[in-house]
Amino acid sequence: LVRSPVFTTDLQVASRVLLVNVVAQVPVAQAHIISVVMLSAWSLVEIVRYAFYAVNLIGSVPYPLTWLRYSIFLFDYPLGVAGELGVLYVSLEYFRTSGLWSFPPYFNAYYAMMAIMASYAWGLPTMYTFMLKQRRKALGGSGSQSSKPKTRSRSKKVD
Repeated sequence: LVRSPVFTTDLQVASRVLLVNVVAQVPVAQAHIISVVMLSAWSLVEIVRYAFYAVNLIGSVPYPLTWLRYSIFLFDYPLGVAGELGVLYVSLEYFRTSGLWSFPPYFNAYYAMMAIMASYAWGLPTMYTFMLKQRRKALGGSGSQSSKPKTRSRSKKVD
């Protein structure tokens, strides 16, 4: 098992279950390229993550794989979030007109999807900052002796 914060792990699993179900049940989401973007971003990060775990089980992980494991999110996470928000956005009209997953007058999935989309405004910076800290811890980021050059800067001005 890998140590992870329970809340963030549960949130990620719940959002992926929701989004897979949206793609499965909303025809416009199935037909839109944004679903491919979302699923590709998810797949790419999982391939790297599980390659890292597998190599770690059999021995020492080569630095390039460690670097990739803790760096791929820099572009892949925003791409995945764009895909997720895109899937929800292209599905909104279907939720509004079909009533899918709605239980009037108590629950309207159209508004729930808009609220979920709005929650990304908090979730994206929170998760991205968390992952930057994990990357810094794993690779030795700013403030770490291992990431600083051993030689002095040559940028001194000579009169």
